[in-house]
Amino acid sequence: RLNRYCATESATTILSMALVSEAEGLQNQWLTILNEVFDVFEESIASLQYLIDEELQRLISNLYPLGEESMMQLSARLAGEDGRLTVEKQRIEMQEVLLQIDGDIIEAREYADALADIDENEEEFRRCARNLIGNVLKFDFIPDEKGPSIFRYRFNPGDR
Repeated sequence: RLNRYCATESATTILSMALVSEAEGLQNQWLTILNEVFDVFEESIASLQYLIDEELQRLISNLYPLGEESMMQLSARLAGEDGRLTVEKQRIEMQEVLLQIDGDIIEAREYADALADIDENEEEFRRCARNLIGNVLKFDFIPDEKGPSIFRYRFNPGDR
């Protein structure tokens, strides 16, 4: 549950403690793996849950026949720059980047569609704006001789 709680970046830091036996054994080896390989006391591993579930199932099936060797194999598979944890974290990071890019593309497409809608209705917008400016705000429309798209407005207070 701690990992699910810490999965959000805005989560408050929680102090983690572990009771350590003085005798060397599987318990201390497991704690070392949690601390140094999984790094559970420093960061959330919630995004790695499928990989971790798979590796823990493998560990469980090998722990009784292999004992301490199964822990060392787990550590060797997961740790380091080429370890499964690093590779999976990089894959997740790339997936998040791609999702962000997809979101940006969708946003850009929606913006382009909105612009296309405005362009399609440009003449109607122009007519409505001219009507509002002329009839409601009392400005006279004055076309320019240089071209049909050039014009100006002049305030016409009318009779008061």
